[in-house]
Amino acid sequence: MKKLFHLSLCVLMGSMLHAQEKPYIFDSYSVNDGLSQSTVFDITQDDQGFLWIATRDGINRFDGYTFNEYRYKPSSQLRAGEGKGELVPRGSNGNRAVINRFDLKGYKGYSFYRDSHHQLLLAHNNGISIYDKYRNNFRNVLIDTSNVNPQERDNNIKFKILGEDVATRSLWVWRPMKGLYVLDDSTYATRRIIMYPPQFQRMGIIPAALLKDGNSIWMNGDEGELLALDIKTLRLHTYCLPGVGKNPIMRNLNADSLLIVSEGHITLFNKRKNKFSDLNYDYKNEWGEAFTPNVMEIDHEGNAWIGGTDGILIYSIARNEIIRHIVSFNTFETRSFNLVSYLYRDGSDNMWVGTDGDGMKKYSPHKKVFNLYRSPYISHNMVHSVYKHDDGKLYVGLVRDGLNIYGEGGAFSGAYQ
Repeated sequence: MKKLFHLSLCVLMGSMLHAQEKPYIFDSYSVNDGLSQSTVFDITQDDQGFLWIATRDGINRFDGYTFNEYRYKPSSQLRAGEGKGELVPRGSNGNRAVINRFDLKGYKGYSFYRDSHHQLLLAHNNGISIYDKYRNNFRNVLIDTSNVNPQERDNNIKFKILGEDVATRSLWVWRPMKGLYVLDDSTYATRRIIMYPPQFQRMGIIPAALLKDGNSIWMNGDEGELLALDIKTLRLHTYCLPGVGKNPIMRNLNADSLLIVSEGHITLFNKRKNKFSDLNYDYKNEWGEAFTPNVMEIDHEGNAWIGGTDGILIYSIARNEIIRHIVSFNTFETRSFNLVSYLYRDGSDNMWVGTDGDGMKKYSPHKKVFNLYRSPYISHNMVHSVYKHDDGKLYVGLVRDGLNIYGEGGAFSGAYQ
């Protein structure tokens, strides 16, 4: 079984290195490499090390070499939750991937959640499914094909899992057009549905961002408002934050702080002291359109990566300033296909960037050393020695397992016993 792993090799330098601007070099994965579709909405990593990617047309499982593909197919005669794999050639590199086309109940609005039982859940437009790692398919645990209104039918996101309450063994699910579902975390039966407050309906407010934080669920309300719902008492508290716009994104930094990003504003909110700081920013693309945030992730240095309509803003939380604006992912055109739809930092500190129309990018902060993927070519993973030749190849000596050779970019070239 292939898994994503990384090997860091420490090199002692005899001379001092002068400080210089950090380059951001990205590897690219597209439909030519086996990705099912070029728009990425969600990324996560399971307990086996596989990377999961949700696209506009199905989801993919990536092992560092090939993509497995899972798609909805209404004409399938197989029973719901079952799939049939077939080996087919994918991509210009000639790799082969298992294409699973028949085991997804939903066909859009995919998002992942890893629960406390180490299971992978998939929310979609028709409910929630759970991945069976032994059968390599998805089983439906919540099915709801109804729509509140035409707007919900046409929206991309219908369900999104917010988190768990271990004490009550409940799973909290957000349905943006309706409210909150509380499910049993083992049977997935619906325990209760919490509708939005009456003032939301009167004012036509539909929260764009929800975040579960312990016993509170934070959400945006009207412009300049941040709301906190106590999940035990169902009491709603309102906070005045002028920087919170119409479609903010939020991230919980720690027990005290929330980071909220709206168009033109980055707000740090102290939940305990009810205090905030607000940083104004003004970034526009070549057409004069303002940067609109979509997603946020924290990197290995504690900086917030903010992906949006014109690449990525890297915000230093410690310094309260934007330190970089990335508008190109190593393409020939400066701002080509740089609408960022998702960000994910994996267990090895790689930052995976999902784009709208240009596939998936990977930034490896430790690429100055060497990234090694454990593979079927390596039966023993204890490294004894490493040598990089002038030809650019890396020679890795393994304990009791001979020599492995890797070319540029970490591609496996061959093995010698």
